[in-house]
Amino acid sequence: MNDIHLPNIRILVTRPKEQAKIFAQDISATGASAVCVPVLKIIPVAVNDTLQQYLQRLEQFDLAIFISVNAVIQGLRLLKGAFPEALSIAVIGRSTAEMIAQMLHRPADICPEKAYHSEGLLALDALQQMQGKKIIIFRGVGGREFLRQRLLERGAEVDYIEVYQRAVPTDQTLYLQKIVAHDGVDIVTVSSAEGLRNLYSMLDKKGQAWLLTKHIVIPTPRMLDLVKQMGFLHSPILADSATNQSMLHAINQWKHKG
Repeated sequence: MNDIHLPNIRILVTRPKEQAKIFAQDISATGASAVCVPVLKIIPVAVNDTLQQYLQRLEQFDLAIFISVNAVIQGLRLLKGAFPEALSIAVIGRSTAEMIAQMLHRPADICPEKAYHSEGLLALDALQQMQGKKIIIFRGVGGREFLRQRLLERGAEVDYIEVYQRAVPTDQTLYLQKIVAHDGVDIVTVSSAEGLRNLYSMLDKKGQAWLLTKHIVIPTPRMLDLVKQMGFLHSPILADSATNQSMLHAINQWKHKG
């Protein structure tokens, strides 16, 4: 990121704590300041009999799909590193692929090159002929059913391993109020629609009005309608993906265009 220079810009980082630390370091390297306020609290699930059975028979599946970075972190922690070498891995985005490489020391086998969402993954040639394939999806509790439904339509057998829960970190409310009171950031970065909704819900009416005046960086075109519906005054800054580098590159382009 040596070509990115963002002096005197204050960037709100809304990632969960573990990921926020790394992003904050990357932000500091550009000359900008990171203000970290997690808007998603990641809670590991308790291991029950059903979950344990899935974990013990992973080698019976043809493909494991990791929905998010947190799915990788929490899923591999439950496995304690015992991930079958022969099991192919698919991911939705670059950040998730990077976490797979970091934790398993192997690349993901399938990853979209441009469209970092379920639709982008489903468009790949590798996921077209799925008749009889056994697929396991690592994800958080709840979420979209779109990916599973499309794979079922293509003839696959699809199961879930739900390895974490998401919650709103209410302990960040007072800190957010201070940021609003001092107008403490210039740009807001969010990694998902859920994160943006959580951020908005954590603010009072004054804080919500303040948020809508800020420039916001989003990682996918799917969030454009949400940003518009919420009433942000500025057009969103669209990054290529949710990776730290993509987010900072998008901010750098915005800054130098302005």
